[in-house]
Amino acid sequence: MFMFRKNKAPIQITLLLTLAIGGLVGLSVGAVLYSTAKANYQNTMSAFANAAKLHLNTIELGVRNHLLPAEEILHHMQHLASEGELDGKTNPELILLLKGVLAAPHQISGIELWDNKQKGLHVSHHDNSGFHVEEKHETDMRELDIMSSLAKQSTHIHWDAPYYHEGETSLLAYSRLDNGSKHIGTASTGVTISELSELIGQLGSDQEMTAFIIDDNLNILAHPDLLDPTILEKISPNETLLPISGLKTTLLKNLLEFGRPARPPLENGFVIKRLKGNDGGHFMFSKTLKGYSPKPWTIGVYTPASSIDKPIQRMQQSIFIGIGLFLLSLMASIFLARKVALPIRNTSQASAKIERLEIDQVQPLPPSMIKELNDQANSFNRMLKALHWFNSYVPSRLVKQLISDDGQQLVQTRAEILTVMFTDIKGF
Repeated sequence: MFMFRKNKAPIQITLLLTLAIGGLVGLSVGAVLYSTAKANYQNTMSAFANAAKLHLNTIELGVRNHLLPAEEILHHMQHLASEGELDGKTNPELILLLKGVLAAPHQISGIELWDNKQKGLHVSHHDNSGFHVEEKHETDMRELDIMSSLAKQSTHIHWDAPYYHEGETSLLAYSRLDNGSKHIGTASTGVTISELSELIGQLGSDQEMTAFIIDDNLNILAHPDLLDPTILEKISPNETLLPISGLKTTLLKNLLEFGRPARPPLENGFVIKRLKGNDGGHFMFSKTLKGYSPKPWTIGVYTPASSIDKPIQRMQQSIFIGIGLFLLSLMASIFLARKVALPIRNTSQASAKIERLEIDQVQPLPPSMIKELNDQANSFNRMLKALHWFNSYVPSRLVKQLISDDGQQLVQTRAEILTVMFTDIKGF
């Protein structure tokens, strides 16, 4: 038989039942909360990543579509050159041709043609001043190097680094022009960074975010702040692009420098960063964009974390609700343990009084809603009733004496002179 060691203190049934019930409830609730919270967090971050990639893909598509007319114009000029339609034309004829080319795409403000002798024709148009025509002999070493390089390459379109031209920085694309095997010149066109910033601002606001494009040196290629003339005027021939520190706020700079990755980088350089702050901080999503410069660009968006933290906050609320339910269940287990322990405690206290033969002080046990405890109370009450009858016939003092000497005096005899009175007591 299993026996408790005497030096071990017994455990109260209230504590035992509370630990048993509360522990099982806590273990089950904790396991469910942990697995649910982990799965929800992973699903939430995965949904964020997918939504961010979708936003960035939308912005990338918008940028490519915005720059596509520049490439289409150069392809058109290549086609005209290959068909011989540029040979032998006078400048007035070429000017009329170039004006027609510039008529449709609003983001393309100008186009240039050079012959093999670096003699150039530049046609540009502005909303307020109309077309502007300039004939010049190219002396800019940067442009001469590009023309020389294209003369030795195939007819693919070359996007060069941003170039300050006519008071503003532009993203310029170049293409060589050939008529059969004869190289006849070079064409160039492009998009200003203010035009690109207007597009980026619109694409970002559609997603309730701030969009941007930066180069590999953390210079701004497109940002809504560049639409502010006071910001744009900081750009000059000596500083063709604005560093990120030149924006109205340092938020983007801080995100790039101090933002912590929310998850490892994915394909195409896709990165999620978070910068914490008193207002909840900001999230930044970015990816790599290739094909429009010798080195890749980075396109991205950033937004207050509060707009993204809402699902996480709802998840946290569900965790708090789960913890509240656990505490409620723990209180219920304590209440149940006390309800179970109270009849047992009453039985134990009543038994102790019977052990001291204080039968008259013992009260019948109340009924219990628990069947086994109710049966125990009924049995105890029947025993108590029988003890009351027994106590009526056998004096408690005699019973205590018999108990104290283990009944040894029952086998001892002695002689006494007794007087016995026989009487009849009514009702006894």
